[in-house]
Amino acid sequence: MKSLRAYRIGGQVIALATVAAGIAVVAATSQINVSPVYAAAGPQLFPYLIGGATILIGLIAMVEAFRGTLAPDGELELDLLPAGIMAGGLLLQIFTIEPLGWVPSTTALFMAGAMAFGKRNLLLDFVVGLTLSITTLLVFDRWLGLRLPFGNLFFG
Repeated sequence: MKSLRAYRIGGQVIALATVAAGIAVVAATSQINVSPVYAAAGPQLFPYLIGGATILIGLIAMVEAFRGTLAPDGELELDLLPAGIMAGGLLLQIFTIEPLGWVPSTTALFMAGAMAFGKRNLLLDFVVGLTLSITTLLVFDRWLGLRLPFGNLFFG
């Protein structure tokens, strides 16, 4: 088993990398050219929220790492099957969002995530994933004025 000092150093490195990633997201977001057509909730809102939350999580993790409370209680275990399913779902979305669009690719991602967490009711997972992906599409399109991809296989 690793020493508490090794976990502290590892936790500090991960926390610092998390803070740096959050700062990079905020910096990149500040470079987005925003048309005056957008309301207050334009294309910068969510990246700023995500960047700020990432910085906050990194700072909290840094405090935990310095205290030594970030270390696990027992041995670390990685269950490769759920991690592989989730990675496969993310890759599937990356490669299908352009040709198929937001709704089918995000539904498939939700189903992969549900499967990775042990859910095996494919029909229910499909219906919930479809509902969530359509809802997010409508919220982004109608309320925020941001277009998510519809897919060029059927609409392009």
